[in-house]
Amino acid sequence: MGEGIMNGQERLTKEPWLAVNLSWLVPGIGQFYAGAWLAGLVLLGAWLGLQVLVVWQLVSVEGRLLIAALLVLGSLAVWLFGFLHAYYRARKANTLESELARKQVKDPFLAVFLTQIIPGLGHLYLRKSVVGGLLLILTVLLWVVLPFVPLLFVLPVYEPVVSLLAYRAAPSERRRSRAGLLGLCLLMFGAGLLVPSAALLCRAHIVQAFHVPTGAMVPTIMPGDRILAWKRPFEPQRGDVVVFINPRERSQKYVKRVAAVAGETIEVKRDGIYVAGTRLSEGVLGRHTNVEPLRPPKSEKICAEEGNPVTVPPRHVFVLGDDINRSFDSRFFGPIPVEDIVGKAYKRYWPLGRAGPIE
Repeated sequence: MGEGIMNGQERLTKEPWLAVNLSWLVPGIGQFYAGAWLAGLVLLGAWLGLQVLVVWQLVSVEGRLLIAALLVLGSLAVWLFGFLHAYYRARKANTLESELARKQVKDPFLAVFLTQIIPGLGHLYLRKSVVGGLLLILTVLLWVVLPFVPLLFVLPVYEPVVSLLAYRAAPSERRRSRAGLLGLCLLMFGAGLLVPSAALLCRAHIVQAFHVPTGAMVPTIMPGDRILAWKRPFEPQRGDVVVFINPRERSQKYVKRVAAVAGETIEVKRDGIYVAGTRLSEGVLGRHTNVEPLRPPKSEKICAEEGNPVTVPPRHVFVLGDDINRSFDSRFFGPIPVEDIVGKAYKRYWPLGRAGPIE
């Protein structure tokens, strides 16, 4: 009976679970498919706007992690409402008879939806237990074996392929919207690649997060703090807090404050830091009025100690820790090349109680 209705005049106008799949990926797209264009535009605009606000709260100096979390909850609410509404609008476009017939046969787009949640679930829903079990095992292995970043680029290919297999495993009388399936798989592939690609590009060229395990920058940065560094090209100035490559171990990153720039002569005395013969008296660098003499191992050579000033070479900076009496800095390894500066630290985002700009 179900097959007869589906093949007759009461064929479905819209596939409700295809609408759900579309809005699961991007809120509003399912509404476009279901013919609810105004609702789709509102949902898409609200969701995109919330994503922009979340990113702004995460990376801007004024942003707060708590506000970002609240915005994420709002984004999730829009996303949840989006695919529920898409399902409702697609069902509304169909006749009662076609909807009754649809429910009598395993739905290929419900199988695809379950596949998007966890590859293999769609096949289990279609009672393809062996294939579904093998796909679940393969999915778990991918999550366990692959490092996080490669996994982000494997899943956008893996999930559409498994979704196609799930669709093909569904009853033949329900496989009617092949163009919709193709568009859905392309959207899965594009959306799946867009997010990790954008995140990696941002990390490589704009903003990067760092964990600070030591206390060399106390009290500005405490051990365990998590900070953001702006990676766009900038000219370092005295007082800037910078993240740079450790010249002694280039796989490590250090965070220190710029005390002198190219062409300046610096000397660290007991009563403070002197640049061009004048003691610094402003900002954090001006607070160092009781500097303990360094007692390095015999193999270490100290730079800029009292009586032995150092002139910073071109395209270099001289960096010091804010906890100057316990910091391993340019006094030990010398001025650092500007090219080794990864970025300018500008924001502490964790812990929440100390989140805010880095002065």
